[in-house]
Amino acid sequence: MKRPVGLAAYKIQVIAIIALFLQSCGIQGTPSPSKSCATNQAIVNVHDTYLERVCGCAEGRGTFIGNTLQCTVSLGTVVFFYYPDITFMHTILGSSGVNPWSFSPKDPTQANPATFVDSALLNVTGNHTFADQQTGNGGTFIVQ
Repeated sequence: MKRPVGLAAYKIQVIAIIALFLQSCGIQGTPSPSKSCATNQAIVNVHDTYLERVCGCAEGRGTFIGNTLQCTVSLGTVVFFYYPDITFMHTILGSSGVNPWSFSPKDPTQANPATFVDSALLNVTGNHTFADQQTGNGGTFIVQ
């Protein structure tokens, strides 16, 4: 049966199209959690007890406990969430905006936390809130 070959070829084509689309949107790969951001990128590190605004936000670098992180970005920014040193599960959910987003739970007992990364395209102006279901830490992306 030759169908799996065709299906595999189709999957490769879809992946190539997605990669070209992301590149055309200005997404130049996944930035490192400790490096500076490219234009239209922002990085938030998720830790067990706090959030860290790394780069890409008008407000600059900082650490936040509770629902206090604010990050002002331009329309079309991609925000990357990293989980560099977590020891328990974290689940980030976008709770407002036209297209609320959610990420799968990040469980450090199942994989190396240094490999965890999530991203969300902020393509609608306004305030977009998010929170970690396990810790309650969160904040607001202000998209202009």
